Amino acid sequence: MKYYLGLFIAALAALWPSPGWARTVVPFSGTVDLRSHEASLFFGWKDREELSLSITCPSPQSYHLSLDISHLKTALGDIAAVVDGDLTLLGDAPEHRELSGQFRSRYTLLNYIPVRDLSFKFALRERKFYIYNLSLGAFSVRGDIAFDSGRRINFTIDLLPLDLEEAGTFLGIDTKNKPMPLTGMATGMVNLNGALDRPDIKGRLAFYNGRLKAFDYDSILLDFEGTWPLVRLKDSLINQTEGFSFKFKGVLDLSDLADLGTQVRMFQKVPIVSVDKAKREWVFKRQRDGRDMKTEMKYFLMKDDRGDTGAVLGVQKSLEF
Repeated sequence: MKYYLGLFIAALAALWPSPGWARTVVPFSGTVDLRSHEASLFFGWKDREELSLSITCPSPQSYHLSLDISHLKTALGDIAAVVDGDLTLLGDAPEHRELSGQFRSRYTLLNYIPVRDLSFKFALRERKFYIYNLSLGAFSVRGDIAFDSGRRINFTIDLLPLDLEEAGTFLGIDTKNKPMPLTGMATGMVNLNGALDRPDIKGRLAFYNGRLKAFDYDSILLDFEGTWPLVRLKDSLINQTEGFSFKFKGVLDLSDLADLGTQVRMFQKVPIVSVDKAKREWVFKRQRDGRDMKTEMKYFLMKDDRGDTGAVLGVQKSLEF
């Protein structure tokens, strides 16, 4: 167990974030008692201690960790939280040992904005890391990653209902004083399976009651699959607030989301057509007057008694009860 205690402390120091490409400096102070398997450490500078760590050993096979994170700068942004965790080591033979644990956070802030607290339950055995549950904010992850030569992953990521504008704010996304290109509520699921550097991607995402660039929409439904970083959109649908509904498909490069607008313009779009025996029709302009009245401008292809087809442009006004 001394080995694992020392390894954990060394890993924490090595992974400590540092600005730029200069030499990594990790100032810390505290005490480590390898005889009793206990430690009390403080990371950061004297004027701002960014993390304090306390480790105790309730039993020969388990550790309890307490972390107080005070506005730590990370790739996700500024994080603050109080985290409690438990680690358990089972098995005597090195090749059959299992390290399992769980972590929980309280008072979690991301860029000074409260988010859903962390819940993390995992196990490490036979060169494979299992995530039984990892949830933070609007994301929930489960799956595993193999640490053999293949480095394969199998993750399922669930997106809980998320306001995209709020997400952009607490993630610190810089829009250069321009509106967010995509707003609304988002939810969905993504599966990642395969090699760690180029996994296969498959999933569904749904966006509701927002704005995409220049137009408002009621819903956007995405069905996609591919291999990182390219995914193919299939059977995807947009319902505009005032306008027609259409299906679209195309290829999206996830490594170039800064050029999302250009990629979207290259998609193939097909209006949704309503068909019966006598006619085909689709809406290309819709306007709501209050909650109950709706005006639609439609394009009709209608058959006469002889079976000949004629085009008609019409306006339909409806009152809902």
